[in-house]
Amino acid sequence: MGYITTVKKRDGRFAPFRKSKVTASIYEAGAASGRVDRKKARDLADRVEQYLRENYLPGETLLTDSIARAVEKVADDSGEQTLAGAYAFLRKRKIEAEKLIRV
Repeated sequence: MGYITTVKKRDGRFAPFRKSKVTASIYEAGAASGRVDRKKARDLADRVEQYLRENYLPGETLLTDSIARAVEKVADDSGEQTLAGAYAFLRKRKIEAEKLIRV
């Protein structure tokens, strides 16, 4: 079992942490610019996982938004400001879409 095990979603559900989902969301945000390929997305996801290990307790349940903020910080710290902005924009759009679905 990994260091980070559980994520609390915005709708209150709990789900297992999957680094592959972090990788996919990084790739989705960066693919449009052509600056992030799958390998780079995996590398950044590895850095996000390391950041989470350094800043959260073992087994701590993380909020989806905590992980998203970690992605933005790691991207920004890695010189990928365009990706960080694209990721934040995409996250905002997803949150707005979720709100519309719940209404």
